[in-house]
Amino acid sequence: MTTLARPCLDCGTTIAAGSRCQRCAPPKIKTADRGYGAAWQKLARQAIRNHPWCTDCGTRGSKDNPLTGDHLRWPALTLNDVEVVCRRCNSRRGPRRVFDTATNDPQPVWQRVIHRPVDGPVVA
Repeated sequence: MTTLARPCLDCGTTIAAGSRCQRCAPPKIKTADRGYGAAWQKLARQAIRNHPWCTDCGTRGSKDNPLTGDHLRWPALTLNDVEVVCRRCNSRRGPRRVFDTATNDPQPVWQRVIHRPVDGPVVA
């Protein structure tokens, strides 16, 4: 299967794959440079040891779907700033969490964002 050539979104140069040419593509930023360094990893591991199941679906995690730390506040400085969720639930959440802008705190579990399927009933 061949891919069709397309123009770069920024400069219009013809490219074979992706959305931007090498010259226009934004640089890759390492996770440690975004704040997920050794201190974050240690805090997330500690949270998972203390709470070894997903707070969303209840799974204990697996090799294919491991438990991860999800920050409730950033920067996460204490265990109260970290919630344990499996990778699937963390990916499903995405950037949709609603924060109280005054305190930068997430809404309580019972007030979380309602996920609405494209066509179907509302799922909480």
